[in-house]
Amino acid sequence: MKILFVDDDRDFLATLEATFGQLASATTRFASDPTSAISLAESLGTLDGAVLDVVMKPIDGFALRDELLKRFPQAKMAFSSAFDMSGYAAQIGKTPFFQKPYTIPKIAEWLQSIVYRDWE
Repeated sequence: MKILFVDDDRDFLATLEATFGQLASATTRFASDPTSAISLAESLGTLDGAVLDVVMKPIDGFALRDELLKRFPQAKMAFSSAFDMSGYAAQIGKTPFFQKPYTIPKIAEWLQSIVYRDWE
């Protein structure tokens, strides 16, 4: 399983890396901006899932999701943000959304759902 975490908050990204960086069942990569995220995803060859911060520059998490899905249509996506995203329901759609600060078990549960998807 190959997972990408993208967040422009470097401290938060460091927490994610400390928590998920050594998963035995996954290859995890961490990017602090969308441009690096696309390069990292391409270097993986395949992508099973990504957790994307919504509010980033030069492109937001919605555009990054679209870009990643063009390259990896089978990948599962999830969004996260510290901002109120209630006005963005149409853009979020059915994509899982994690409001920051979220708990690590919530992300772990989502990652586990990707693993189980591969076993079905």
